[in-house]
Amino acid sequence: MSNASQQIVNKAWNFAHVLRDDGLSYMAYTEQITFLLFLKMAHEQTRRAFQHGAGQAAATVASRC
Repeated sequence: MSNASQQIVNKAWNFAHVLRDDGLSYMAYTEQITFLLFLKMAHEQTRRAFQHGAGQAAATVASRC
């Protein structure tokens, strides 16, 4: 497993331990971690789309000058 993958796994387990220690059931903290991962993936996809789009817009403006 790569270092980046291992870091993600460790963070997920740390979240699981914190949520479990706060009294959440297995299903509840699994749901919460899944939701956090979904939000992170959506954020990364959106950020890439905006970065790509911003790069194209800047190139278009530069070519017109």
